[in-house]
Amino acid sequence: MKKIFILALVSLSGCSKREISNCDDNTSLYEQADFLIGVAINLNEYQNNPTYSFISDKQFNSFTAENIFKAEYLHPLENVYDWEDADTFVEASLNQNKNIHGHTIIWHQQLPDWINEFNGTSHEWEGLFKNHIQTIVSHFKGKVAAWDVVNEAFNEDGTLRNSIWLEKLVLIILKSFYSCPSS
Repeated sequence: MKKIFILALVSLSGCSKREISNCDDNTSLYEQADFLIGVAINLNEYQNNPTYSFISDKQFNSFTAENIFKAEYLHPLENVYDWEDADTFVEASLNQNKNIHGHTIIWHQQLPDWINEFNGTSHEWEGLFKNHIQTIVSHFKGKVAAWDVVNEAFNEDGTLRNSIWLEKLVLIILKSFYSCPSS
């Protein structure tokens, strides 16, 4: 599957929607666009597969980490952040002059056990939520251009996704709403 994807990228390289006849293998996709052209990067593949890194570097000007910004990787234990892989990704991206899109801080999947098993009060959940977001964003301040702060909060039908975040934070939102003085 990866080989087919890579071949498809090579065949698309240098093609402009405006001037199909000018397609060539020497022009990058992002050089033909007036906007960022991004790709999700698997750090291990990027570091160990020369074809993968060559095509990524040549064709795209915005990199998104595939998994390493997700909670189970960055915040594996309650009071522990593991920056090693994410910092390596950011450094490699910046060294190639790539825009970095942070994906994702809050998501209903790929959570470490400590979050799934956290039995705090609504105040403690709010603290966990804020601290998790602020610590990650602060660590990458000035390096990550944009963030998916909350990913897939809605189901396909537009309803809120049932997740631990919704379950715990709805209480905080309702409490804030009902404690606001009426005008």
